[in-house]
Amino acid sequence: MAGDAPIADAVAITMLQSGEDVVVCGPDGRANRREAERIGDAAFGLCDHHEPHGSRGRTRALRHFHPAEGEVEAHVFYEQPPQKHASRRRA
Repeated sequence: MAGDAPIADAVAITMLQSGEDVVVCGPDGRANRREAERIGDAAFGLCDHHEPHGSRGRTRALRHFHPAEGEVEAHVFYEQPPQKHASRRRA
């Protein structure tokens, strides 16, 4: 299953348990992380958090969770939109 259409939690959990990756998208990076962890824990019990890493030529990797133990190689990636910083004005 591919595309940008939202999917139900039950579908995401089934996909993860089948070894497929899932990406949590949205404008709030903190909410995306909480949702990714919640879905990963529902699919696998406990998940480990990993920072982005550029293995196999991937330079734009995302932060993600994956099973703490087990044989399934699935990931729950999540978007972390850039932080907007207040611009500084010079007098």
